[in-house]
Amino acid sequence: MKKITPFLLVLTLFFTLNGCSSDDNGGSGPAPLPKVTANTTVNAPTLSSPDETVWDSVSTTTLDISSSTAPKRAVSKPATISTNITVQAINKNDSLYLRLQWDDNDFSVWKDYYSVSDTSPLNFTWNNWSDEDQLYVMFDGAPGGGWDVWNWRVLTTGTDNLAEGFRYRNDTLIRDAGDAPVASINDTLPGGRNPRYVDTLLSAFNGYILPLDSLTSTYYNSTGWTVGQKVPGWIIDRSLKTAPATRRNSRLDIKAVSNYNTELKKYTVVLARALNTGYDDDIDMSSMSSITAKIGIFNNQDDFNLGGSNRGFTVNFTLILK
Repeated sequence: MKKITPFLLVLTLFFTLNGCSSDDNGGSGPAPLPKVTANTTVNAPTLSSPDETVWDSVSTTTLDISSSTAPKRAVSKPATISTNITVQAINKNDSLYLRLQWDDNDFSVWKDYYSVSDTSPLNFTWNNWSDEDQLYVMFDGAPGGGWDVWNWRVLTTGTDNLAEGFRYRNDTLIRDAGDAPVASINDTLPGGRNPRYVDTLLSAFNGYILPLDSLTSTYYNSTGWTVGQKVPGWIIDRSLKTAPATRRNSRLDIKAVSNYNTELKKYTVVLARALNTGYDDDIDMSSMSSITAKIGIFNNQDDFNLGGSNRGFTVNFTLILK
């Protein structure tokens, strides 16, 4: 026994040392977060398009998207979202600009739409199960705790070139201050089937944006409708993007411009907000050199806490601001 003991001690020491040396991060703890670095030398985008040439000079970082990444771990199902998202950042004129691109198999813009079910008499079906594509950019350290959230939605914010501000804490999204929404529900008439409003173009309407300044409730005897024809389920106030900041408040202080490429099946979205908005519910990034962030994409889903294959997030990453 006395001859075996030294051998066992040496063997134990060997495996202990090799176990430590196999640590992916050299035994120094958790691996560092991925980094996205904001460009501070190029000109600020004009937000005239998501594909301005200024972005050609800005480095791109690709981040993996996972449907099992928090918040609210998802149910294991076949993925219907992109496996990654590319991120570019510019810090200029006291504002942060983010350009994000990801694959999406469908342009899901018909949230809660109506479809013609009969033309004589004219009747509709309300498809209130239908939703829209969304993007969430989240920054750790919101006032009062939690995350400062930029939420872009293809129909109910993006059609007025805006995104909506929230804070996320204790598994709850809290909307930033402001009473003026971009979109309001085009609710049903008594009976719960037909839309209260259609566009003044009546049956000639073929778009997905129902503008607030182009509504009529008198359409019952109009002609030319076809079975399956769609009427939007949300009314869009297109005046907010140019409204005074006092009307938009912190709820709508994020500017946006976007595009969906039907051939490539890809979204490109540019978001922009002042580093310091002056609002109590927005994080002040003006003096920060970096901040922890993460990004979520939603494919035809609007429930933030609903896990599943239609929703995915990146891991936390470090956004280098300067």
